[in-house]
Amino acid sequence: MELTRQEKIVLFFLVGAVFASLIFFLSRVFVYRIPGSSPTPNTEIVVQIEGEVRKPGVFRVPGGMRVYELIEMAGGSQPGADLSGLNLAAPLQDGQRLVVSTSPPEKGTFTSNFSTLASALPPSGKKNDLPANPSSVNVNTASLEELKTLSGIGDVIAQRIITYREENGLFKNGEDFLKVNGIGPKKLEKIRDHITF
Repeated sequence: MELTRQEKIVLFFLVGAVFASLIFFLSRVFVYRIPGSSPTPNTEIVVQIEGEVRKPGVFRVPGGMRVYELIEMAGGSQPGADLSGLNLAAPLQDGQRLVVSTSPPEKGTFTSNFSTLASALPPSGKKNDLPANPSSVNVNTASLEELKTLSGIGDVIAQRIITYREENGLFKNGEDFLKVNGIGPKKLEKIRDHITF
């Protein structure tokens, strides 16, 4: 049976419509996992927890587990632990290292580190002569308070760093760190010797 030109055009559009509907249906039925997204609950990931918890160590946990669940699995936090810098509702990532730090001392109290700080002062006694960051900070695991020890990093940028790594995964290098709003090349150069990834 020979089709006319007009019938061929109609048939072509009908086949196209059926094909488009089939693709739409399949895209609704099958869910594709986006790289960097949280693992699905049926997968297993390996994470590490350290610091002020009762049972620090390396754990195999179901994908999709949250930070607060890992802390519970590690026996809970120790008295004096500071959880304010952690997003307890954030999903864990494979290979993640979580550090539960101690609470900072209350304002107006003296600590045993006072004598150490005094001995570190230069003869001039000027605070500006002190090294800003004598030790390095791992930006993938540091709490809000630990990030604030970096020169030029305050509450706002420290929280942006934490939010970025929770939403996008761990930082791999300085280029990733520059993606945080408020971290420019000059600020990165200023703190580069004091951060690790």
